[in-house]
Amino acid sequence: MNQNNQAPDGMEAPFFWVFNDCGQQVKCDILVTFDVEYEGRNVHVVVYTDNAATPEGDLKIYAAQYPDGVFLPNMKAPELEDLPDALWDAVQEVLDRVLPQKTDE
Repeated sequence: MNQNNQAPDGMEAPFFWVFNDCGQQVKCDILVTFDVEYEGRNVHVVVYTDNAATPEGDLKIYAAQYPDGVFLPNMKAPELEDLPDALWDAVQEVLDRVLPQKTDE
């Protein structure tokens, strides 16, 4: 992805499909994946968005862990697990590095 978080012309951002609370299939764009050590094991983390906005107009961003051997792009309904609370600091650190920050200028 380039600086404005859009895939380059002619390329589609990696994505996967999930089912929302209403049972509808929703396309989720992958923002970043990374591995982090947690409790003596390697945890695979995906940070993604369904391109929906919060009431304040901010992009909704989610994170989850996924099992070994999973290739997320273009996958239908991957098995995602809740991310332990202790790993959210790692998610924020990675997001701070890869996503440009808003400025009020």
